[in-house]
Amino acid sequence: MSIFSLESIVLFSLESIVLFSLESIVLFSLESIVLFSLESIVLFSIGSLVLFSVGLIVGSTGSIGSVGSTGDSISTNFHVHKYNY
Repeated sequence: MSIFSLESIVLFSLESIVLFSLESIVLFSLESIVLFSLESIVLFSIGSLVLFSVGLIVGSTGSIGSVGSTGDSISTNFHVHKYNY
């Protein structure tokens, strides 16, 4: 009876230690892999969205500025030609 109880205690403790350590290693590595990949995906997409929107804003203001300056030069040329006649 005492041998059986000692054996079951030893087996139970060994089993629980092995299962716990394996579970914690697997969970930790999976969690870190998932968190790292999610974080990198989120950061990458946010960064690309920010860069894309900044490029759009800069591009649109640049084109608006060029259109405005073209309009100014056309109007000044028109006034110059109008007064020359």
